[in-house]
Amino acid sequence: MLFMVFILISKSFAQTYTKHYIAPAPWQYWSKANEVVVTTNSSTPVNVTITKSDGTFMASFTCTSGSPAVYRFTALPNTLPALSSSLNTVLNGAGMIVTGSSPIAVNVRNVASDQLSGVGEGSDAFIKGNASLFSFGDAAIGTSFRVGY
Repeated sequence: MLFMVFILISKSFAQTYTKHYIAPAPWQYWSKANEVVVTTNSSTPVNVTITKSDGTFMASFTCTSGSPAVYRFTALPNTLPALSSSLNTVLNGAGMIVTGSSPIAVNVRNVASDQLSGVGEGSDAFIKGNASLFSFGDAAIGTSFRVGY
């Protein structure tokens, strides 16, 4: 019986962690072509901070259970250069770290083809929309994996 309770408790917090590390993408996250969706199981407000992987502050907001937070970056996509695609290259400040005061789940969405078709929106032929990435949070620390875009 105790074993079953442990299994149920561990499953109820699946993929919600206080810190999420998002790997760099060939496009830069910091444009309005991208949004971060943060959810939580907490009924009390959870403070969320987004920083670049080099520690540069980008945004902060709160979310609660049933009220996910959606943060859209503001730069125009065609003003940010494409990132190097060379293997084994360190890209400082190209990744993202999302931190919550309580466990959170994080989804990063590229919405360029959906919502950036107007004049002055910074549309860029390099960016292809409708990509979605769900973070595994602290569970991915020390794990070797490849990210394909």
